[in-house]
Amino acid sequence: MEPETRQQIQTLLEKAAQQVKIRKPTGKVDPAVEAELRELADELGKIPGKPLSEIAIEQRGPW
Repeated sequence: MEPETRQQIQTLLEKAAQQVKIRKPTGKVDPAVEAELRELADELGKIPGKPLSEIAIEQRGPW
């Protein structure tokens, strides 16, 4: 995997983790952050290889 792809995945995972922390108390999601996460996830989804969900589980561990 290219370093740029790894960085994009890491960025997506960090932002997703922040959203989960932000979302828990209020249940509200910042639309700008959600749009940015979706855009990055869509871009990464075009890359062949492991599914993003599998990568996320490897990065954060099981719930």
